[in-house]
This record gives sequence, structure tokens and C-alpha cells, in this order.
Amino acid sequence: MEICQYRPEGLLRNWIHCIIFYRGYSSECPVERVLPGNYSQLVIPLDDQVRRVRRHQQIGACEFRQGWLMGIQTHPVDYESEQNATTVVVQFNALALSPLCQLASHELTNQMIALESLGPTFVQLRERLCRLSEAKDILQFLESSLTQLLARSSPDDRVVRYLQADRMSDCLSLRDISEAMGFSHKHFINKFKQATGITPKLYQRLMRLNQALLGLGGGEAPRGLTDFGDFFDQSHAIHEMKSFTGLTPRQLQQSRRPYPNVIELFHDSAELSEAK
Repeated sequence: MEICQYRPEGLLRNWIHCIIFYRGYSSECPVERVLPGNYSQLVIPLDDQVRRVRRHQQIGACEFRQGWLMGIQTHPVDYESEQNATTVVVQFNALALSPLCQLASHELTNQMIALESLGPTFVQLRERLCRLSEAKDILQFLESSLTQLLARSSPDDRVVRYLQADRMSDCLSLRDISEAMGFSHKHFINKFKQATGITPKLYQRLMRLNQALLGLGGGEAPRGLTDFGDFFDQSHAIHEMKSFTGLTPRQLQQSRRPYPNVIELFHDSAELSEAK
């Protein structure tokens, strides 16, 4: 399998966390569960396979051939098995989707929108990417195209600038953050939710989860969770992980996880959702 991960520089660094390209990927299990995160994604298949994706507790899967755009997911998302797949994934920060597709953030949270529903620009983007064969050419063309799409969006809002500076990861209370930005606590919460589609508290919880998943992926014992997740204590860490994933830290550590935020499921995902 060929896989490339790329972090853009310049303008795109304010909007994009990472671009991932993989070719020749085949899943060893029937379902892969992607855990919640504090980022949005653009997923573009570069082959002819139909992708089947199921949101948390959804009856029936959504089918995508050309790709899809998904806002911040606060619940797991299940992907049915892929075989010899070629895909490019763009992980955006919480603010990029609104200027990218001209939709309000609250319309995108926990939602998936088919690429063809976003207009001809994205369909043409996929068609151009499918004509390219080299990974470096795919990444360069995608970077150039996204730069043009996002260039018209200037981060002139204080909440936007604060998020782009990754300041939400600082160990500050929300009241301290709102005071530093010159907002009342209530006004800051309203501004943040308007910009991202979720509350700042939920955003921080998702950040803690992602940090902890990275730690567990590195082989850390569950007793070390508070060292890399900014949790209050061990009980808080266990509660938060189970709340978002349905699994305890020990279960997450023992599960098959090809990537920090992915769990391989070897039985029907609908049954597991009902069990939760």
C-alpha cells in the first residue's frame, strides 16, 4: 500500500490539519469505526468503488461514489470494508468548511454531504485528481485548488484567529479565554458555536479525546491518561472515552487500531451500536 501524509504550509496551514493520500488499501475487517474528532473532512475516492458509511445509530448506510464532505463528528462513524481503494482525505480545522462550501457550520456538524451536492467545482476537482497518477502531483494539485477556494476567506474574526492559532489547546478556562478576547462568557460561547457548530466546551472535550487516543496508540498504559489528555483525573478520562467511543481506555488499547482514531470491527456495527 502507498500512503502519503502532508501538512500544507502558507495560507492553507491556517485551514488544513493534514492531507492524506492512500492507494492500494484493503481493509482486513468488515467495518472500520472512525472515532469523533475536532476536525472536519473532505473525502474523495479516486477509484470506481462505492463507499458505504453509517453515522452513529443510523439505520442503513449512506452510499458515496464521488466523495463527501463531513462536518465535525461528535459520534463514531462506521466505514464498510474497502478493497484496493485509492482515496484522498483532507482534514480541516473546525472553521474551514463554511468558507469552502458556503454552508453554515451548524448545518455541517454530524452531517455528510455528497460531493455532487456541493456544485460543479468539487466534481470537477475530483475529475482532475482522477486523471493524475503520481501521489506528489495529486497532493500539489489539491493544495493549489484548495488555496484558490480558501483565498477569498480572511480570518478577520477573533474566534477564527484564536482557533487558527491553536489556542484552545492551552490549559485555560473558557472564562479566561473569553476575557482575553474581550467577550463576555456567554457571548464567547455564542460566537464560538456560530463559527464551529459546537460549543467551546465540546470542542475542548474532543481535543482531549484525540490527545488521549494518540497516547494509547503509542502503547501508553491506561494509568497514564492524565499525562497527555488534560483530564481532571483517571475517572474523568475513563468516563470521557467511554462517552465518545463506547469503550474504556483498556478496551481501546486492546482493540485492533491501524490508526489512533480508527477501530477495526469484526462483527456488525449496528449490533455494537445497539449494545451501547
